[in-house]
Amino acid sequence: MNRLDPQTIVQAAELLLYNRFTTSANLAFQGICWDGDASLVIRAIVTAPSPELPDSIIIKIAHDNFGAYIPNSTGSLPATMLFNDWAAYEFLSSQSEFSGLSPQFYGGDRDHGFIILEDLGDSNSPNTYDNLLGSDQDRALETLFQHVSQLGRLHAHTQGHQTKYRTIRQSLGPLPLPDKPFKFLINLSKVIGNLPDYLNSHLMQFVKLSNAITTVLRRSVSPRSQESTQK
Repeated sequence: MNRLDPQTIVQAAELLLYNRFTTSANLAFQGICWDGDASLVIRAIVTAPSPELPDSIIIKIAHDNFGAYIPNSTGSLPATMLFNDWAAYEFLSSQSEFSGLSPQFYGGDRDHGFIILEDLGDSNSPNTYDNLLGSDQDRALETLFQHVSQLGRLHAHTQGHQTKYRTIRQSLGPLPLPDKPFKFLINLSKVIGNLPDYLNSHLMQFVKLSNAITTVLRRSVSPRSQESTQK
């Protein structure tokens, strides 16, 4: 069995959707959305639309580029990265106050090494990365501000829920050993080197802004601040 074969993945996804929505889902592979080092992301459409089912789904599959995918191994980087994503999406989909912070999580398959997510559709607008490397300075700064604001909102609203996330993560598979760090790291100096000069001077300001937004929002959603507001 080719674990990365889209048709094999789509067939396995049909069973997961049935378990999630308790109605049969016939899927058809539509295409590859992203084929990166860590994951293969594909889209599948529901061929027989139903009110209970989404019109299409996104399937994120762990790649084997950083070693073999072995779900029960503490040394399998592909499994570790998939389970981290799995736990995060499941956690963020579990409570209404996290709505809008991430795509909805529909399920995952440990054997095949994939998760199913809500399809947010395609966007014609450049993403943060594209804007930062583009020529429109104002648009780049605006997009970066929006991105940092969303990160601050994410951190603030999930503050205090670490135990729930850890419970989900530990149920999926073994955590990596402390003495076996990831085999790759993002080289920040290379990233900064690829950015336009006018953005380099803004990087630290946005880091500080993100921390400030997180602090303010954390206070606004904390029980203590709610009590003071009621008084």
